[in-house]
Amino acid sequence: SSGGVILLEFPLKLESEIHLTDGGSSFQSFVADFMRKNSLTLGLSQSKADVKAKTVVGPLDLEGISVDRGLTLDGVGDGFSGVEVTSFDLSDSDAEAVKVRAAVEFVSPGRVGVADLGE
Repeated sequence: SSGGVILLEFPLKLESEIHLTDGGSSFQSFVADFMRKNSLTLGLSQSKADVKAKTVVGPLDLEGISVDRGLTLDGVGDGFSGVEVTSFDLSDSDAEAVKVRAAVEFVSPGRVGVADLGE
């Protein structure tokens, strides 16, 4: 309790769904910048969020929350290292073309936080 206010702490699991416009071209640009730059800003403007949470005290549903904020992210930039190839496949290749399918894993140096998203 702080000044007559009871503070509750409880775990919160967040899931999100993002709808891409323009065939995803903006997202493709974001991914390219994330891989090349040391820092970048992800802008959320004129956006609305719906929150549907299950809490220990019951459901919490909030709809149409305005979001207008830029989030600065650490990008991979020049620190792109520690890449591990987890699978490599040439089985779709034929006499006309070598077709490579590979999966890689790497640890992103970026940290993401969300605070003060707007009113």
